[in-house]
Amino acid sequence: MILQECVDYHLSFANSTGLFAFQEYLNQAPTVADTNSTKECGDLREYLGYDPDFPDDDHICYEFDHIKCRSDFTSLDDPIASSSDGDSIEEGVLRTTLSLKRTGESG
Repeated sequence: MILQECVDYHLSFANSTGLFAFQEYLNQAPTVADTNSTKECGDLREYLGYDPDFPDDDHICYEFDHIKCRSDFTSLDDPIASSSDGDSIEEGVLRTTLSLKRTGESG
């Protein structure tokens, strides 16, 4: 399966099942318009936590089945509470979680 097709499939799944944090994570992923572009494919692989030249996109797609139900996504889909500044607590946590995922830090 082409990696972009895999992202699109899981984005559709997230939309239809209410996995909003996972949906937001995928919505922010770089897109691949040209499957022959090593830069576009590499950017997407890197966003998903792999080396840009990782040789096995099927493995990455397989891993989607495991990460979409991870607690750092599912716990963010609990009912939204509000903070004192009016932003939802989940929005701040989601931004922090996604930022940490992109930088490779742990929370």
